[in-house]
Amino acid sequence: MGNYDIRMFRNSLSSYIKKSPIEPEVKLLVLRDLTAQTEKDADEMVVREASELKKAEQLKKNAVDKATEKKESEA
Repeated sequence: MGNYDIRMFRNSLSSYIKKSPIEPEVKLLVLRDLTAQTEKDADEMVVREASELKKAEQLKKNAVDKATEKKESEA
């Protein structure tokens, strides 16, 4: 299940909980837990994306270095 699907599921679950005849205290606890999990997942995604950006930056740097070395060796 992709991130988009998970977000859609959580959003629909939140809407359902808000509309359902559950006690307000229970709704609050469930929604709070759901929000905490969503924030945790978002934090993990940011860390993962930052790591991927670092890798891409390093690959780009390596490619530039190799191209520079090749030009210097040909000259």
